[in-house]
Amino acid sequence: MRAVRVSGRPLTPRAATSAAGLMVLALLGCTKTEAPRVGGVGDRLQAFMTQASPDTKNTCWVCEYSGQPTLLAIGDPADTAFADDLARIQGMLGKRPDVKAFAVASRFEGGKVTPFSDHAAALQSVAALRDRLGLTFPVVVIPRNADDYVAQGYQKFDVTYRVAAPRMVLFAGPDGKVRWAEALRTEARDAQLAALDLAVAAAL
Repeated sequence: MRAVRVSGRPLTPRAATSAAGLMVLALLGCTKTEAPRVGGVGDRLQAFMTQASPDTKNTCWVCEYSGQPTLLAIGDPADTAFADDLARIQGMLGKRPDVKAFAVASRFEGGKVTPFSDHAAALQSVAALRDRLGLTFPVVVIPRNADDYVAQGYQKFDVTYRVAAPRMVLFAGPDGKVRWAEALRTEARDAQLAALDLAVAAAL
């Protein structure tokens, strides 16, 4: 049986039914009645599935980067300001090779993330954005069958992650706890990214 990793990685079905598995789920707050919430400093990144293209398997990047400093950016790929954010983050990562990152592309309506109406077009959009900006980190969307993974221990992104505004950036240390969380604003972005870089340096 595959080893169980606590930090961000879902349990195998067998482990989830064991006493040890149930204890871990309780500690992480992964109960069936109330999903953990992520959005501010002190919260812990939660596992969720993503999709980068029709030709690649769905991936949980929180799981892949477990135990490593991780930066998560969330925004609308049609927003040029978000594209600029990703380019700036790429530049920062060039100086921080120990930091992992990924971006989740999503639409925003009524103050919350919403699914893309045209999923295939969204996948093409994020692939084009990544290529155009020369990004070395994944840019992904939430898969259509995200609900299918809940029974395996993954969270629903739109339920678990509190994205108060577009262009949200979360940075978590190796322990998975969020150390920095803000929605970037163009007029304040330089100062915000400087503060983010300080938080990153403190976590390394």
